[in-house]
Amino acid sequence: MLVLLCCNFAFHAGAQFQKGSILLEGNAGYKLDFKNKGQGSGFKTPYQVNIGMQGGYFLNAGNEIGIGLDWGKSRSYISYYDPFLNQFTQRNSYIANSLYWRHYTPIGGGRLLFAYSVGASALFSQFTGRDFATGEETRYSATNLRIGLSPSLVYMLNSKIGLRGNFGSLGFDFYKPENDKYWSNSFSLNFSPQSLNFGLFFVLNGVEANQ
Repeated sequence: MLVLLCCNFAFHAGAQFQKGSILLEGNAGYKLDFKNKGQGSGFKTPYQVNIGMQGGYFLNAGNEIGIGLDWGKSRSYISYYDPFLNQFTQRNSYIANSLYWRHYTPIGGGRLLFAYSVGASALFSQFTGRDFATGEETRYSATNLRIGLSPSLVYMLNSKIGLRGNFGSLGFDFYKPENDKYWSNSFSLNFSPQSLNFGLFFVLNGVEANQ
């Protein structure tokens, strides 16, 4: 980020968006969790992988509306009171659809911008679990509805290509497994280093600020 800040002051002309511009964005992430690996030779290293795509339309130079599609898959382990006799592995896959509005504010008049987005998403998950003690396997699906706010920093490499770093989220979640009668709800605030992710985006018909 320090390098990006230095580059920001090195350029006199910054990139900006214009009404009618189209933004296409993609991101991907992969995580291995060696610390929380289960006991015994039958366990494998937990992981998490996700891929996301977004498309946005600029109402004006500072406001974008758009839609997103995300897919993810993970493997994790859950232990009960006896970590050796009562553990099970859980596999999860999901697909999510989202709508968002994002506002951009230039920093220092250059290529660096601060942005925050407000959006709503619906996430549909499929869980598969197997108890290592009994060998019993369970399957169920769940729905997660979320309304949230997420801040980010954007650096424009040129008028058409940019890098985005998302660094946290604030939101309300509503969760319901398929066999439950009622929805549960929760509030989350996450600005930990583990919530960082980065993406590359392209802007159609972008312009330079000094044009």
